[in-house]
Amino acid sequence: MIRRPPRSTPSNSSAASDVYKRQVDVADVRFMTFSEFVALRDQDPYYKKRNWDYIRTVLGILSTESFDSVLELGPHRNPVVHGADLMDIDPTLPGLKYHHDGAVIPWPVEDCTYDLFIGLQVWEHLQDKQKEAFREVMRISKMAILSFPFNWHCPGDCHHGITEEVISDWTLHVPPVKKVIEGIRIIYFFKFTT
Repeated sequence: MIRRPPRSTPSNSSAASDVYKRQVDVADVRFMTFSEFVALRDQDPYYKKRNWDYIRTVLGILSTESFDSVLELGPHRNPVVHGADLMDIDPTLPGLKYHHDGAVIPWPVEDCTYDLFIGLQVWEHLQDKQKEAFREVMRISKMAILSFPFNWHCPGDCHHGITEEVISDWTLHVPPVKKVIEGIRIIYFFKFTT
């Protein structure tokens, strides 16, 4: 089980990475660090467009919760929780457990398998299957954190025009327990009753 870090935490970015190192019973599960993010940003154009503040906000939300099992959908090259099971359409992704397109329903995951589901900046890519995919998230996990591009203006692109109304529809009007707007992204955290 992953436990909460101490409440008193440093505020600068390099020290903030230490905030999210957590004591764990399962040694393989830990959060992405700031130094790992910088290394990815220096190596990969995908991460050059990403912002540590957004990732830090996600990790801050997760640091208030306890969980043992995690599934992350579409983490690109690096999951935000190391040790998470991964689902992606890229069969070459290291650590991949499910080579599966999240838009194809049902997912190859048993009911109530995971404590936490993570889907960051992937929901808009699910080819009009967002509602069905959210049902799958509720079926397989106890809680979920999702992020979305928020009010982007890019006509003809799947990132265009995603508002809170669109997100509410995609998430079946289930209210999140936490919602944070972080720049051009919006983060929703859900807890599901079983």
